[in-house]
Amino acid sequence: MGDETLILTVGGTPRPLEVAIEQIEPKFVYFIHSKETLRTVEEILESTDIDFEYSLVKIEDPESLSESFEKSNDLMARLEGELVHINFTGGTKPMVAGLVLASSGSGCIYSYVGSKSMEGRDKDGAGLVQEGFESIKVQKDPNYF
Repeated sequence: MGDETLILTVGGTPRPLEVAIEQIEPKFVYFIHSKETLRTVEEILESTDIDFEYSLVKIEDPESLSESFEKSNDLMARLEGELVHINFTGGTKPMVAGLVLASSGSGCIYSYVGSKSMEGRDKDGAGLVQEGFESIKVQKDPNYF
């Protein structure tokens, strides 16, 4: 089991986040979710075999960049000094942007669950990643280019 803390932004599709948990094997997971995506969190917890502790961070308005930033900033302050992996595959764009803005420059590892190949996406390569084609894509912190 890894020693990382994983932060996930949660949308309506559990599979990519399950892949992130399975491949990263974190010790602790923070799920940044909305009222509407709490069910996705429950599905992930029911389906994963990885042993980890978790906590929920609820965003009241998943379309609010400022709320997402504030809650993510508070979370990052609590995690200072820890090895943090941020996976920004799920969630709304404001949730993802708020988390990335709050964590950029902190030394986190970033990732996205993408496809091993464009054939692994529906809509002629422009849509969702199909099951079995998932691949973790590690990203660079934009403050460290």
